Amino acid sequence: MIWLPVHTDLPRNIKLKRFSQLLNIKQAQAVGHLVMLWLWTLEVAPKGSLQDFTDAEIAEGAGWTKRDKGVFVAALIEAGFMEYDYRIHDWEEYAGDLLDRREKDRLRKQEQRLKQRQKKEEIEAEIAAQKWAASVGHPA
Repeated sequence: MIWLPVHTDLPRNIKLKRFSQLLNIKQAQAVGHLVMLWLWTLEVAPKGSLQDFTDAEIAEGAGWTKRDKGVFVAALIEAGFMEYDYRIHDWEEYAGDLLDRREKDRLRKQEQRLKQRQKKEEIEAEIAAQKWAASVGHPA
């Protein structure tokens, strides 16, 4: 499961107020769309660049169901949550630590599996050696 920190000052952020006004939605709904966008971005574009996605895909990833998906993306850009090149603003600052932790965790688990595999092979080799020693000179 992936998680993402949401700062407590988000509901008071001027960019959020601007975003909700541009879309003519309540701030609580704007928070929901942003969190959905960020979670979706973690899954489909962990480095924070959405340039490979259409406006419709981005809007749908954020749970925006109204017709004009371009309006949603334009509001993200105008409010400052997304750059003109479709990168999530300050993504590295917010998701970078998370991505680093995920990579370290992946490497730790990989190393743990390797050690378990080596231990199993050592045990199997020891058992085989004991069977061989026990059967030397004695037909099995």
